[in-house]
Amino acid sequence: MSSSTLQGIDFNISYVLLRQLVLKSTYSYCDARDNSTGLQLTSNVKHSATFALTWNGKVVQSPFSLQFTGRLTSPILNEYMETDEEGIDRTISNSSKSYNIWKATFIKPFRINAHLLEFTFKCDNIFNFSDVYFTNPGRQYLAGLRYKFR
Repeated sequence: MSSSTLQGIDFNISYVLLRQLVLKSTYSYCDARDNSTGLQLTSNVKHSATFALTWNGKVVQSPFSLQFTGRLTSPILNEYMETDEEGIDRTISNSSKSYNIWKATFIKPFRINAHLLEFTFKCDNIFNFSDVYFTNPGRQYLAGLRYKFR
């Protein structure tokens, strides 16, 4: 493709529901077109939104963070031109399902003298979404330790 036009808009909002509870959200619209054909660019997601609810709490005077995050998208449209046997160009269209990917993350810091040890546990793709257009291996569990030197 020799040139394309991308037009869109983004919104971000953050709101403190309670002192320990924060809600964040974003919305993005992107219209991406090939200027020579007028077709949507392959794998373009026109509408997407994210939501995050974070609880920064304490248990027995010990801090932790628990976050629930989701990404919602409209279907991914794939359009392309194909020449048939008679030499006529035709537009071929197919699309994925719209999808929602959700994850939960738990972070617990520990102080060891002047150092910080941080434990993280995450479950990605909680509801195990899969689609041929979506490259994700399915539900994943991740655990990690981070040690900060001071």
